[in-house]
Order: sequence, then C-alpha cells, then structure tokens
Amino acid sequence: MAVSKREQLVETALKLFCQGGFHATGIDRILAESGVAKMTLYNNFTSKDELIEAVLRLKSRTVIAWLEGELARRQEREGADPLEALFGTYGAWFEEEGFRGCFFARATLEFPDPSHPAHKAAASHTRKLFSVLEGLAENLEDCPLPCPAEHLLLLTEGATAVAAKTGAGKASAERALEAAKALLYP
Repeated sequence: MAVSKREQLVETALKLFCQGGFHATGIDRILAESGVAKMTLYNNFTSKDELIEAVLRLKSRTVIAWLEGELARRQEREGADPLEALFGTYGAWFEEEGFRGCFFARATLEFPDPSHPAHKAAASHTRKLFSVLEGLAENLEDCPLPCPAEHLLLLTEGATAVAAKTGAGKASAERALEAAKALLYP
C-alpha cells in the first residue's frame, strides 16, 4: 500500500524528532529527508506545531497498541502476572538499541506551556497510558490501594526516566517491579 505524502511527512518528522528533538529539527530537514515539496507540507499542515501534534498522535497510537499487545502476550502466552508483564515489557523496551526515554516527556520539556498543542498531545497520551494501566490494575488480586493505576503510572514513568538518564536498562524496570509489589501488597 502506498504511503500518502502526509504520512510520509509525519513518519519522517517522527524519526527526526526522536533523533534530534522538536526545536532542533527544522522544516527544511524534514522536507529534504521526506522528499516532499514545501507546498505539500503547507497543504497538509498550517504550521510546524500542527505537524508536531500529528507526530505525537501517531506515536501515541503506536505506543499504546504496542503496550497493549505486549501486555496481552506476556500475560496470556507466557503466564506472567500483570505486574511482571508490565515491568517486563518496560524492561525489554529499556534494552532496545536507541532507547532514549519517553518521547512524550521530551515533548513536555520542549513545550512546557500546557496550552501548546504538543503539550496537550503529550498529556492526552498520558491519559491513554493511564487507561491501559487501569485495565491492567483490574487484574491485580487483593490490592488494597483504591487506585493502583496511579501508582503504576508513577513507577513506569520514573523507571523510564531513570533508565534514560543512567543507562540502567532493564534494572530500572526490575527495581520498579520490586517497588510496585512492596507498595501494592504491603
């Protein structure tokens, strides 16, 4: 199936933003690497901010689908409990070549204004991630906490930041799993 020029722009921008950040990646570089004409860019997006928002929405759909798939696979096919599935998935991600941390956290750092479209798209992703974690938390047996998904969100986000900053890889996920067990089952 042929990729549309719009999709080509978004996918190229995603790759470049992941590598170099949002502000440091210029429109001219995106156009050069995508092979798309400037007029096509502006026929599809009114601004770089609109392109960034489209990139973040695409990345969010991809990440959520990946996470849901990995959680299901680890729980159903491997028999992992929900916490082991979650932190095992994160640990595997942390070990991937080119792991640089959370794309959405980087977006909020580059666009700290909560009204900016990029910041809003990153916040939307966090809400979607929270929903996935709520679903996972429904499968936790005998958890005494009223909202374990909030704790899981903090632990996954923290483990991701630590893995990115220190290069600790899956050890960050393993420590977060230990913390989750201690917190959720005191």
